[in-house]
Amino acid sequence: MSRRPRRFLKARALVVTEGEVTEQIYIELLMQELRSRAEAAVTVKRVGVGKDPAKVVDEARRRMALAEREGQPYDWCCCLVDVDDHVSLPVALVSAKNAGLGMIVSNPKFEIWLLWHVDDRRGHVTGVELDRRIARAGLLDGKHLRPTFPVGEHPRAAQRARQADPDLVPGRRGPNPSTAMPVLIDMIVGRAQ
Repeated sequence: MSRRPRRFLKARALVVTEGEVTEQIYIELLMQELRSRAEAAVTVKRVGVGKDPAKVVDEARRRMALAEREGQPYDWCCCLVDVDDHVSLPVALVSAKNAGLGMIVSNPKFEIWLLWHVDDRRGHVTGVELDRRIARAGLLDGKHLRPTFPVGEHPRAAQRARQADPDLVPGRRGPNPSTAMPVLIDMIVGRAQ
């Protein structure tokens, strides 16, 4: 009797985002890109919350506990949040750390990561100015990424993020502009834990 080859199960990850549209679409496109190059070391479940950072962390903790009770725990969880004007960010950072959750903070917001796919903007930027730059670059249609969004440029965006914040780590508010998105990509491809 011949045995079927054993399939190795990929790690399971949960990514809970503050944004319900843009971040969700980006992560799906990123996962498609990484799977097409056989780089994704995990399967990712995405959840958009649409609230402030504290609500994102609460939802991540709730979903992690639910998955554990159902016998299908996630191997890791990461929360994507913006600095924006959220007064709950400091509390959310502490809560996430205490719960063992990764926090990917974008300052002033996630769209800086999108812009870094096509532009090397590293000086201080307001949310309004960032929105204008994103519009000029033609990256979004409302909150939806355009079909031509260059997700394959994520290595260039990661390089720019690391140049903007040489001390880039998850779980902290970096300078304006900054984002810890390169850490999430490292986790997805298995370069970091």
